[in-house]
Amino acid sequence: NEVWGIERNGHEYAIIGSTAGTHFIEVTNPDSLFEAFFIEGNESGGRIIHRDYHDSGDYLYAAADEGNSTLQVIDISGLPEEIKVVYNSANLFSRAHNIFIDESQQRLYTFATSGGGRPFSPIRIYDISQSPTIELMVSYGAFGGRSVGHVHDGYVQDNVAYLNCGNDGFFVIDFTDVLEPVV
Repeated sequence: NEVWGIERNGHEYAIIGSTAGTHFIEVTNPDSLFEAFFIEGNESGGRIIHRDYHDSGDYLYAAADEGNSTLQVIDISGLPEEIKVVYNSANLFSRAHNIFIDESQQRLYTFATSGGGRPFSPIRIYDISQSPTIELMVSYGAFGGRSVGHVHDGYVQDNVAYLNCGNDGFFVIDFTDVLEPVV
């Protein structure tokens, strides 16, 4: 399952996904680790084996790849005293294998995504500049004239996405104009 790290207000946290949900483990003092917070997943149990995380500004975004899942947006601005879920819905998507945020553009990229009233999408791009309000910008299943059946993982910086598309290969895509991406 995923491990992510954040630092807020002088405190460091390991964000750990489990079959139950999201664990915030304070690791500021390595000799005294403890679970500071826990957010239950929309679904939990043995069949939920993959969660993924990424943070931007005051928010942590959480997704899962199995079951009756949701996108969860967690306000982390109150750390170390509190965190709170500000969005927990399947309206945008219910499942995503991986997520990544291009900080410079305030865009959330979801990979191998389903739900939200749309068919499966190898990649979706969302505007998160007004978080926790999130808007779908575009959904893709083809790049450079080739259909892509699955995007397993990706890294995005300054509009350029590096995408592991499984058996379809590795793609580098410029999403400066999300409606006209350039391979």
